[in-house]
Amino acid sequence: MTKTNFINTAKIKTLIILFFISLLGFLLRLWRIDQAPKGALIDELHFGYLAQSLIKTGTDEHGQSWPIIFKGFGDEKLPAMAYLDIPSVAVFGLSVTAIRIPSVLAGTFLILSVYWLILELKLEAKWALLAAFFTAINPWSFFLSRFGFESNLALFFFTTGIGGLLRAQSTKNKNWYIFSAITMALTWYSYIPYRPISVGIILLFFSLHILNKSINKKISIFF
Repeated sequence: MTKTNFINTAKIKTLIILFFISLLGFLLRLWRIDQAPKGALIDELHFGYLAQSLIKTGTDEHGQSWPIIFKGFGDEKLPAMAYLDIPSVAVFGLSVTAIRIPSVLAGTFLILSVYWLILELKLEAKWALLAAFFTAINPWSFFLSRFGFESNLALFFFTTGIGGLLRAQSTKNKNWYIFSAITMALTWYSYIPYRPISVGIILLFFSLHILNKSINKKISIFF
């Protein structure tokens, strides 16, 4: 077996293992999602109702057409989860399963995002697989993924944004900067606490690279 064939075989094995890890994580998050946890929280129900209202009328419960910020009853809600609930509510109707599917998917894709992030940190594939496995079975991630929580969604966008930023820096490809900027921006429309976190990380990253003259200031401003 040549060195190239050996590398390709190793990559295929890694991808197969990653697939089964992701499948495990998906099944753990999806199994009996309509029964455990029992019932639904007020925020989950509100997002589901917003999705249904947008499907039927194109407005929220206050008559606002496709708003960016949803005015609730005594609070305001960011739009990401409400809009992501639309496909599942359209297919499955307004149900506990429908309003939790986006969080199940976010938790599953987080496994892949963590794997990618570890690779972008220049660690070996075996460590990336280990990180993906622990993400798949981690009780904290598992718990968040079984509720329609915005924090779970924002965590996926944030992790993916960091991975994209590292890839952009290593490849010097502007498209990766655009990708990272978009996913980081999505955290702003998912969960409030990620606003200072994402801004802090971005400022720290670009400040360090500007001081080291390893990045273009125009790219930083564009980002």
